Amino acid sequence: MTPKNLYNSQKLLIGFCVSLLLLGIGIITSIFLLPVNRNTKNTPFYLSTKIPVSQVGDSIALNHLIPFPTTFNALVFLSGKGHDSIGPAYFNIQPNYSYWNLFRKIAGNHQDPIQLIFKKVHTVEEIFSFLDKQLYRDSSNWANYFYWNGLQQLQLDSSQLIGIFIPQTYSVYWSITPPQLLQKINAFNIKFWSPAKIEKLKALGLTPQQFITLVSIVGEESQVPAEWPIIMRVYLNRLRLGMPLQADPTVKYAVKNFALQRILKIHLSVESPFNTYRNKGLPPGPICNPDQKLLSACLTPANHNYLYFCAKEDFSGQHRFAESYQEHLLNARKYQAALTEAHIN
Repeated sequence: MTPKNLYNSQKLLIGFCVSLLLLGIGIITSIFLLPVNRNTKNTPFYLSTKIPVSQVGDSIALNHLIPFPTTFNALVFLSGKGHDSIGPAYFNIQPNYSYWNLFRKIAGNHQDPIQLIFKKVHTVEEIFSFLDKQLYRDSSNWANYFYWNGLQQLQLDSSQLIGIFIPQTYSVYWSITPPQLLQKINAFNIKFWSPAKIEKLKALGLTPQQFITLVSIVGEESQVPAEWPIIMRVYLNRLRLGMPLQADPTVKYAVKNFALQRILKIHLSVESPFNTYRNKGLPPGPICNPDQKLLSACLTPANHNYLYFCAKEDFSGQHRFAESYQEHLLNARKYQAALTEAHIN
């Protein structure tokens, strides 16, 4: 073979090898770019414990999120991240994610946040149960941390704890720890209680905890926003005169029956620090976690001399207000008669 022919042969061989290499790279690349599944909706993937990245592919396959874990594992091997650990974590796998997209997301620990929506509840145990369902912990861990560390850090009594959970949406990671969540909640509360709001509290002669407790009762008394400042002033008037609040919602809280439509003598006689018919002053803590709209409305109570109010007999949710007990009795009799006529016990 002449040198020229040898050179041409070598050139052909190199060209063939390069073609094979490019073909191989193209095939491998196309495999890595294949969609892991063809779901039309986002698919959640949770890692409840810390595991090596090399085991993630099998875990995803067990959850029926990818058909071929080998492809994912190959990317882990080629990246050299197999011995890295990951978890607990939550990832939102989007429709038509490729193996490459999925690998970059998980191996890089690019977790997706979840929207933690606090709603109005009556007990802090409901909050802990909600956290248990939404986040990586169980309710005993959440309760233990907030009762022991949270109360001490915030200098609150256990009956006041529910007041820090002002209805609000927090963007958090599923794996957020109790200290991190408390820090977020505390930061929001500090921002909410602006200097202007604190000045209004001072004018009312209330601490934030006392204010939240009183407002929680106002919100349970009426669902009509226009009435909130009026009812707030009723209670402030009663507190100023040393009268018991005599708030029906606190009795419902004391007997743990928030569906009561008619308060009877047996309910009024229950022994509880939350029974404001038997005890003067404010109860030990809030009977729910009032929202921002309600809190803001009650910071500016109406100016009046009402000491009493009673639900209207038309069941509209509105109330009749009175300055004298005699006038209040007339209003109350109308409402009681309406309850009887409607067969509400």
